[in-house]
Amino acid sequence: MRICTFGSLSAKLDIAYVCRLLPLDLVNCLHLLRKLRNNLAHQASPFSIEENLDQIYEIFNKTSGNLIAGMTKLSGEFAYGQFIEKVMSTNHPTDEGKKLFESKEEAFAYLEKNDDVQKTLFEYRIKIMLVIGIASLGSLIIFHREKVLRKFE
Repeated sequence: MRICTFGSLSAKLDIAYVCRLLPLDLVNCLHLLRKLRNNLAHQASPFSIEENLDQIYEIFNKTSGNLIAGMTKLSGEFAYGQFIEKVMSTNHPTDEGKKLFESKEEAFAYLEKNDDVQKTLFEYRIKIMLVIGIASLGSLIIFHREKVLRKFE
């Protein structure tokens, strides 16, 4: 049995669902995110996205629609696009006036061969996915609030 005060996030989420302000899939997703945050806040070890990746995917899979696919696509475009943009503007360390890579294809070929860079970009991409997911949940809350408010106008 869960005992909640009306001031807790858990209670507010339950009330929002009972009052039909938020749909069940979003409430369940937010409950899982809240539980993850609580567990991480009480851990002695530092937070590692890689260690919590399955739980993070589970949280965002609770929403209706295809949030995970959107998060994956956007994070990949952002992380890899930012990498390519940065290396394409980087000057060659020994050949003054020359760029490090002549083409995007050459930069991608370097990326494919370099496991350390791939690992770093993957970790960065996962962080971006988490940010996109949390921002999307916030957007969904606002969307549903506005939808309810329009009913009362």
